[in-house]
Amino acid sequence: MEDKLHEMKKLFIALLFLFILPSVLAISVSIDKQYQPRQAILVKIDGNFLDPIIADNIAFYSGRQLVAMDYNVAKIENSYYLYAILPNTERNYTMIIKNVHYFESGIEKTQNLEYNFSVSGNVSVFTVKPGFIVTDKSFPLTLESNTEKINVDIKYSTFTSSVELMPGIPRTITIPLVYSETVQNLELKSGQTAYNLPVKSLTYARKPKELVFSQPLYNLSIIRGSPYLLKLYLTNKGSESLKDITISSGGNLNLAPMQIPTLEPNAIAEINVSLAPLESLSGEIEADTSGASASTEILINVITFSIQNYTQEEIMTSACNEIGGLICNDNQVCLGTSKTTIEGSNACCMGKCKTQVSFWTILIVILVIAALGAIAYYFLKLRGKKQQTNVFKEVEQKYAEKFHEVSKSLTKT
Repeated sequence: MEDKLHEMKKLFIALLFLFILPSVLAISVSIDKQYQPRQAILVKIDGNFLDPIIADNIAFYSGRQLVAMDYNVAKIENSYYLYAILPNTERNYTMIIKNVHYFESGIEKTQNLEYNFSVSGNVSVFTVKPGFIVTDKSFPLTLESNTEKINVDIKYSTFTSSVELMPGIPRTITIPLVYSETVQNLELKSGQTAYNLPVKSLTYARKPKELVFSQPLYNLSIIRGSPYLLKLYLTNKGSESLKDITISSGGNLNLAPMQIPTLEPNAIAEINVSLAPLESLSGEIEADTSGASASTEILINVITFSIQNYTQEEIMTSACNEIGGLICNDNQVCLGTSKTTIEGSNACCMGKCKTQVSFWTILIVILVIAALGAIAYYFLKLRGKKQQTNVFKEVEQKYAEKFHEVSKSLTKT
């Protein structure tokens, strides 16, 4: 009886393997039949692969002609992801994955896999590269508008931003990595065109409390006196919430905010540094809380243009900051020569601006001092009169007493 039960159990497992597992182990490729010209496609490939899929195994054809295409492939968790930037030519294409070694329906196989698709219709609004991210640090994205001037909205975990693109001009931006145990989604959208990119942060040793700036060093070159806004990103890489984070600067840097009440694990805080330097400087920005701290260094090289090689006409048609000058405020005077620029006649100071005291301020100070002096003189004079009156009263009283004594003596006689 036990032998029969054992045989039935083996038969059940065999049937399960033959009828259920094949559907699980079959290769699945999420490729569409039609795409737009210049579209960045993302294809997900699932299956029981015995050998890894690499970029050298992938090729694109149009008919029998091999087509050069910008693409790459990577394994993220249990799936393979392939991205490719399609050409601008409308035609039919075939993607071939060569020498795929996999297991399906209980059989080990090695063969080429072919998938057909077409490129047609309107050109994709914009293109993004790469189509997936596997990294342990901040990563770059290259965006390019294929049509006109557009704005692309970016959303990735707690990070949001918007980027302006000019047609045909690639723009590379840096995205701060959000550490996560699972694959995160990065969304880029402009109008009706949207991309969703998988982002995998590599494994790392979590600390209970850990603060990190997105860059350890910022090396900037800024025109003298020109306003400049630098954005810093502070990440809580630890596993605990951090509270009352103080942001401070060792240099003459304007920071906002200077206090972060709470920063959750994997969250990112944006810190704005406002600059309008008159001379080169360096400073360190620190973030500090109980049990965790981080710092980043800022080096600022101030560019001062020499106007010796400028003609008078070039100076008059330039902005003041373009020739290394400053626009002084109404309550300031220029310590140096003044030049006529597009801001106005002699409006550009080629030296330093110094705050001056106005005529009315001086007049008010003089009047206040004069009034205080008059009041003091009045009280001193009044006090002198009171003292003189008291002296006369004392003398009069003494003479009265003396007269009274003499009168008494005459009466007795």
